[in-house]
Amino acid sequence: MNILFFSPIDLSFGAGFEGWLSKVCLITKEPMKITVICGDVGVPKRWNDDLLKSKFKGINLIKLHYWNFFDKFFFPDFFSLVRLYKEFIKNNIIYFNCVFIGNDLLTFFLSLITRKRVIFAFHAPIFFENKIHNLYFKLITFNLVRFIYAVHVLNSKDEQNLKKYNSNTFNIPAFLLNSEYPKKNFSNYNGELLFVGRYDYQKGLDLLSPAIIKLIKINNKLHFVFYGSGPDRPILENLVRQFPNNVELNNFEMNKTNIFKYRKFFILVSRFESCPAVAIEAMSYGLPVITSKIPGTISLIKEAESGFFVPELNLDSICQTIGDAALINKMKYDKMSKIAFLEAQKYSENMFKKMFLKMIELK
Repeated sequence: MNILFFSPIDLSFGAGFEGWLSKVCLITKEPMKITVICGDVGVPKRWNDDLLKSKFKGINLIKLHYWNFFDKFFFPDFFSLVRLYKEFIKNNIIYFNCVFIGNDLLTFFLSLITRKRVIFAFHAPIFFENKIHNLYFKLITFNLVRFIYAVHVLNSKDEQNLKKYNSNTFNIPAFLLNSEYPKKNFSNYNGELLFVGRYDYQKGLDLLSPAIIKLIKINNKLHFVFYGSGPDRPILENLVRQFPNNVELNNFEMNKTNIFKYRKFFILVSRFESCPAVAIEAMSYGLPVITSKIPGTISLIKEAESGFFVPELNLDSICQTIGDAALINKMKYDKMSKIAFLEAQKYSENMFKKMFLKMIELK
């Protein structure tokens, strides 16, 4: 079976889809012949060309050029359209990363004229603050979903929304490769509180930073470690200048052991997520997760068992939740850490491969 993975977003952008896709290619390239097409949308780039080639070694990787209309609408140029059409013809199934207004219509149209089966995949949150995006998805995307082969979502909330339009909607969450799982629990009750991800609006650093300032003024024994890159880095640089002994700022890092080993909690205060694989990575090291209560995390975290939910995304709520978590006793912490470690084992490559191949073949 030939399968084409198509995403308008540049894989070098490093928003998360590229990491998921590289793992999918690794564990499914035996039963399938895989082609990957991406656009050139998304700046700045977190992955360089060498890293991209190493992650997609042996995979036919094609990049298209997209016209940019006011940083709001993106559409492939003529030559890219021709290339995309030819690749549709060559493949049996098209797996489309459903982002950007209009690209779903393009994919649906190409599937009609080439008579190919298409899977719409929702790796980004279906709804967020962009009202135009939300309205378009409600009026256009959801109705297109009625006529396609299948739908892939990563959390139960999206499954509920989309199953109304297409009964072949599959909830297959993020996963870890067997090689990514550490051999034991590496959490540390006396360790730092950790943040990993893109430094941007979605991740809520503008909300987390003032909460950290308030927390350190109350308890100067707290220490926070950041790994990542992105446009909101100046927020964290200012935090380091104020509290150089309490805040450590690092660049984008690929070595998971360096990131997660011997930390205490993982902090995720995103405004929206579909299914944050980084939270699963943190739990696999035994780190309980302090997270915003959004569709992408409700299925992953169990309140007061594998982590704590921040009930509202505001300064007081974030501060209160992190402050309370930092003060739990070691017995309770060790119990939570053990639960988090065990919960992470559910998201294995074996689980994913079985469900993914079932979706592809609809057996």
